[in-house]
Amino acid sequence: MKRILFNIRRLTNGGAERVVALWSGILAERGYEVSLYLSYRSEDEYYVDSSVNIASTAQLQKDFLALSHYKRMRKHRDYIKKFKPDVIINFLPKTQIEMMLISSGIKSRRIETVRNNPWIDADVGRSRPLWNMCFKRADAIIVQTPEQIDYFSLSERNKCTVVRNPLDKAYKALPDRSYEKEAIRFVASGRLSAQKNYPMMIEAFSKIAKKNDKISLDIYGKGSEGYTTYLQQCIDQADMAGRITLKGQSNNMSEVLKLYDSYIMSSDYEGMPNALAEAMATGMVCISTDCKTGPCDMIENGRNGYLVKTGDVDSMAETIEKVISMTGEQCKEMGSAAREGILALCDDEVNIKKLIDVIEG
Repeated sequence: MKRILFNIRRLTNGGAERVVALWSGILAERGYEVSLYLSYRSEDEYYVDSSVNIASTAQLQKDFLALSHYKRMRKHRDYIKKFKPDVIINFLPKTQIEMMLISSGIKSRRIETVRNNPWIDADVGRSRPLWNMCFKRADAIIVQTPEQIDYFSLSERNKCTVVRNPLDKAYKALPDRSYEKEAIRFVASGRLSAQKNYPMMIEAFSKIAKKNDKISLDIYGKGSEGYTTYLQQCIDQADMAGRITLKGQSNNMSEVLKLYDSYIMSSDYEGMPNALAEAMATGMVCISTDCKTGPCDMIENGRNGYLVKTGDVDSMAETIEKVISMTGEQCKEMGSAAREGILALCDDEVNIKKLIDVIEG
């Protein structure tokens, strides 16, 4: 079987990182020799199957930052030459650009991935010409949604394959959800970053919470200290302390989500949002902005969830109010449709077969 090398900066706090952790384990189970190469290790890494080898440029972030750019690249290239991968799969713009330079002259099949809205991914920044070159030179491109293929030139589109994100086994094993009363416990999850537009969510939720003292919103996720402080200020300024709570990161979201009635996502843009997929898989009523890309592939508005206009506070507030007015039976019907739909969309047998087809070339 082929040797596969995944490259990503770290294994924490992000959807791409979670996909790498899951894909590597699944491929190892299928008999591939799989290795992950990271820039540095972290305490709260996603679980990776023990059969997957993990190597890194440095053990700690501070040690990685202390190395010169040349030494980082040299250690990475030395590992690639030692592991001798048949296939290299790269995740996230900075790593992809570095790997294009590091792997020069190395005869491995190179697969690039798109993990966010490619038109406006903030991580690309001024490196877009180099990032675009990664795809031109790639042997294959994995995207999350059909819409993302439109970013590429006609010749590059021929190299694209849509492979949906995997769901952790914990979500597939969850029992059916029951709704005895109205939906009043709301939850959100994901990185605390500007892309997710939590201030809009806070403002929209506050509009309804001021009229309904039974509802609450808990937000799970981790971000920079500065941005987390800013979000707490938004909550305090809305006079929502105690009603809207920043809960920090949880490593057991499949259990956490079972405690809530409805999920909210307010992103300005996405790839294929893992957090939304996981919420749908628990069988709860989900509200999401209809941002580019992902949510419209996952939610059929009004049947298995609700889509609201991106950045529109009033549209989200009205939809939150609509969910509160639903009966338990209506919530259960919509949540069941959400679970059924996302389990089909993210079916491993379908998507891992596609991934293996790309790997085998």
